[in-house]
Amino acid sequence: MCQFFKKRGYPDSTVTTGKHRAQEIDRETALLTSQNEETDRIPFTLTYHPRNLAIKNVILKNFKILRNDPETKHIFSLPPLTSFKRDKNQGNFLGAHLSLTTNQEPSHVNAHDAKLVALFLTQLRSQDPIDPLKSLTILHASPIMSSIA
Repeated sequence: MCQFFKKRGYPDSTVTTGKHRAQEIDRETALLTSQNEETDRIPFTLTYHPRNLAIKNVILKNFKILRNDPETKHIFSLPPLTSFKRDKNQGNFLGAHLSLTTNQEPSHVNAHDAKLVALFLTQLRSQDPIDPLKSLTILHASPIMSSIA
């Protein structure tokens, strides 16, 4: 599992720390059902991007300004609960529940879905005949992704 996280780009120190924390938990404790605590923290959800980690740090670093302000101290008694969600990818835009892997034969693909994807790609080719997926990326991706395409 450590190799999986390292291949995904997690720092070695984070992987090692997580491994040690996991090893310290005994089996009985790990199998207990966790109880969610009620909290008054306001959720703040961001789309995951490495640069958005800095936003979380800036908010937490400057949170005392909101807590000390007479107009906002009753709203922000606790720091916001920052969480990250997965960004949309090209599969979302293709409506892809086509999961072709090297082990599967094309016959496993739903014929109707294959026709829809072919029609969709044909329409994209009319916009950019050289790279049809580039049109999709530029139309639907975040500004950072568009600059990569």
